[in-house]
Amino acid sequence: MEVIKSQKISMFEVLDYIYCPRIIYYEEVLKIFGNKMNDFKKVEEERVEEKGRINRRWIWERLKLRKQDINNLSQWENKEFSKELYSKKYHFYGKIDEILYLQDGTIIPLYYHNSKYTAREENRYKYLMAMFSMLIEENYNINSQKGYILFLNGHSLKKFEYTKKDFEKIINDGKDEKYKEYYEKEKAEYKLRLLSTDVEKIGENAYKITEKIEMSNEPIVKITYVKILKEGVYIIGNENSKDIFLALFGK
Repeated sequence: MEVIKSQKISMFEVLDYIYCPRIIYYEEVLKIFGNKMNDFKKVEEERVEEKGRINRRWIWERLKLRKQDINNLSQWENKEFSKELYSKKYHFYGKIDEILYLQDGTIIPLYYHNSKYTAREENRYKYLMAMFSMLIEENYNINSQKGYILFLNGHSLKKFEYTKKDFEKIINDGKDEKYKEYYEKEKAEYKLRLLSTDVEKIGENAYKITEKIEMSNEPIVKITYVKILKEGVYIIGNENSKDIFLALFGK
């Protein structure tokens, strides 16, 4: 199935929305992170290059890939590589590094993450793998309740299992209708009240966003600080955290 990206929602957009819907507004309406994709393309190229150095047989043996396939790397019977899938039901797409069929009859996604594991991003990892499993379930009609990430920095392999609540969180926060509703609401209502927006780059992938908003009595000024750590991972601050934010991420 061909995925027309301009008409679909990336899994990483869903993750952004779950983390903070306002990030979607900054990216899709205000377009304030216009050149960040060049940085992320470079990161993705580095990830793919590093992924190519991994001994996949070690991973497959550890995960117990079906044995009739383990010694023949040219066969694709029990694994698929770089598979891009789309959900007609939930309207998002993603590319799965590997889809593996295990000895216990389950099917799992495997993703190579270009970093080391950090506990503070546990939910993000889990939602990412849950969306991969949702794509597998819809396209292969096979139940998938867990996934694995190999963290390329440190070569640690971690399992992520999901609950019904995790799937509900993704469905409720990430479906196409809600994105469209949010975009239209922000454009129609918020932009009518938005008198001005100033975006100042204060460091590498760090921005100060000053918005003047018309309220019932008098205009107010809202200041937001955003640091892009990597695709879909942000730190957001306001005037209360200004000094700490500038000390950490300012020029």
